[in-house]
Amino acid sequence: KPVKIVYTREECFIDGLNRLPKIIYIKDGVKKDGTILAREMKVIVNTGGYTDTAPLTIRNGAFHASQYRLPNFKWDAYGVYTNEPGCGPLRGFGSAEALWATEQQMDVIAEKLRMDPLEFRLKNTIDEGERDVRGGIVHSIGAKECLNKVAEWIEWGKPSEAPLGNIRIGKGLALGNKYTMADTASAVVVKVCIDGTIEVRHGADECGQGCNTVFTQIAAEAFGVPMERIKLVWGDTARVPYDFGSASSRSTLYIGKAILLACQDAMRQMFEIAAPRRGTIPENLETSAGKVFVKNSPEKAIEIADLFLSALPEARGALKISECLNEGGEILGKATFWGHPSKEDPETGQGERLVISYCYGVQGVEVAVDIETGLVKVLRF
Repeated sequence: KPVKIVYTREECFIDGLNRLPKIIYIKDGVKKDGTILAREMKVIVNTGGYTDTAPLTIRNGAFHASQYRLPNFKWDAYGVYTNEPGCGPLRGFGSAEALWATEQQMDVIAEKLRMDPLEFRLKNTIDEGERDVRGGIVHSIGAKECLNKVAEWIEWGKPSEAPLGNIRIGKGLALGNKYTMADTASAVVVKVCIDGTIEVRHGADECGQGCNTVFTQIAAEAFGVPMERIKLVWGDTARVPYDFGSASSRSTLYIGKAILLACQDAMRQMFEIAAPRRGTIPENLETSAGKVFVKNSPEKAIEIADLFLSALPEARGALKISECLNEGGEILGKATFWGHPSKEDPETGQGERLVISYCYGVQGVEVAVDIETGLVKVLRF
């Protein structure tokens, strides 16, 4: 039966993995107009008594810098053994701590330049097609769009309320990114059932992030059917194919791509069965609403269920209709999606494609602060 283990706060630190604490030094060179020319970072990482995945976390922390245009960048990071509990990768895997530091640095610089923090970020945020500090070409970047949207929502240009006694009210925002690791794989099997439902088998762990909803949407759109016609099978390694794991913001990209490819494989098999029955070639067919039909001729449709009807010769020359495919027994589409990285220069940390993708996000907040007691109250987020 299912078992739950509940740790005390002390046991969480002793018997579980903790985020790697970091001491971060940042030195920037910036022009008077707000253009960043150089950034140097020295990072001391407390790995606890064991390294575990600390080296990878330390190395991957430099990916945080891929959101700003930094013509000159130095990342000097050290993992240090200490007499403390073990540390390991948590959400963000090296980037979160560095972003926490650099975004404060961005505010410090903006204040010294007497420049709006939003304007300063927009000026230095990297654009589509540029090469980032790790050597990759940036594609499909939404960082500036996020900055502008959050600024609009938090009413960045509108002053906060005036001071009231010890209370001061102010706004802040921060830009972050998250990389998706390369060199992992996801496999998917898609079964077309005789009743027209589509069964998707994947090996991800749905732990509340909503991946099963996304996978259902992808398969439903591929086959042109309502989401109710999609059945997901997951969590049972005896029934589902391989997946690297629900980590590094990879599930939608890796498994989603594998689902799309597996759906296409299944549809190819459907079209090969249906084409002779409609006097055409597979390339002229498409599927939607539980039917296969000739393109631009929806009246020439065949129900998916009818694909499974086979006329088999019986004794005395009669025909027997069997609900089974002539060959193969089932329509099973299958696919594997690999994210292969490029080589990384060990001296410079440069590579054409060291990660598969980045996503970007911005947070905006308005807070009230009691400058005597230090009490902070979040008003809007």
